[in-house]
Amino acid sequence: MGGIVPPSGNAYTADFYGPFTPVDPNPETFPPTVYTYIDISGEGIVFEDGTYLCFGYDNTGNGGQTDFNGVQTWAWYNNMWDPDQSWGRTAILQIKGNYGVTPADETSWGAVKSLFR
Repeated sequence: MGGIVPPSGNAYTADFYGPFTPVDPNPETFPPTVYTYIDISGEGIVFEDGTYLCFGYDNTGNGGQTDFNGVQTWAWYNNMWDPDQSWGRTAILQIKGNYGVTPADETSWGAVKSLFR
């Protein structure tokens, strides 16, 4: 079983959020036949190295889920985090990101070599 246990506490304490309308004409289709892509690349959201990232959406019913496939996902249900595996389901979520590296300060070759003496 893969996955990460979500942080405890309120499910509605997100730093970034916004509305979207699913493309699927029948959001109760199980599994979904049409997926909704949301591009937030222009929002300037940055996650620092070592931080915790959780993402998802408010879902009523079975929308966006498929039969359990070995990947553990979680839902906020009855004011607590509830593993979808208990219901034989996996939420279909995917995130794409770009990894950036902050350039190091310039230094001389002599300074680098002195580190290994």
